[in-house]
Amino acid sequence: MSADTIRFNKLTIPDWSSFQIAIVKTDQPSIHRALLKMEHWHQLPSESVMKYYYDKLHLCVQADSNMSSSMIIHYLIKGLNDSLLPHVIFRHPATANDFLYIAQDEETILLALNYLSYALPNARIRYPNEDMHMDHQVNVVKRPINVNRRFFIWQHY
Repeated sequence: MSADTIRFNKLTIPDWSSFQIAIVKTDQPSIHRALLKMEHWHQLPSESVMKYYYDKLHLCVQADSNMSSSMIIHYLIKGLNDSLLPHVIFRHPATANDFLYIAQDEETILLALNYLSYALPNARIRYPNEDMHMDHQVNVVKRPINVNRRFFIWQHY
């Protein structure tokens, strides 16, 4: 409620309790707007989990500064990107920080999988130990499955 509003409405606010009610009525639309915005806020396809998390958390605090951890997690999950949603739910985040850690972990995995699926079919991915010389003429020999038995069962290729 602005100072001008109070000045112009002095006659309609005779006592302290009326003043408190007027302030609550004035603030309710902004709280209601914050709740609606929070409920309908979804992660954009190009938006990182971290940006989504902090934006949504800010909206939760605006709507209710005493919101429980379980409600915050509920609203965070509610707007999460569909590709991450089942993976995050499966891992049961207990706190908002758990949610952030799990969602970022799953985001990293999905980005890696997307990178691998879009890689050219003939392109080779080089691994750190790939520089070692390997003789491709050598056959791999496996050990017996159960060495405690009298008759060994050997694995064959």
